[in-house]
Amino acid sequence: MTPNNNGIEKPLRLSDQTRARAQAQVIDNLIRAGVLLRREAARYGKLLDSYDNRTLVRVMEVSHELRIAAGEILT
Repeated sequence: MTPNNNGIEKPLRLSDQTRARAQAQVIDNLIRAGVLLRREAARYGKLLDSYDNRTLVRVMEVSHELRIAAGEILT
């Protein structure tokens, strides 16, 4: 949920294409960070399908942080 001008929460909306890209990015980040095995990617993708948009975005942020922590991305 994201707040609007009235302080009322509205749901976070992602297109199907954006969700697919986010899921692919999460899987790629986790593989590169050494957290996820390539052979487990399809199974993990099914798990990501079950997440709502807000949770998916949070997981994407954490996967990026893990990739940084693994030294894959230099800051």
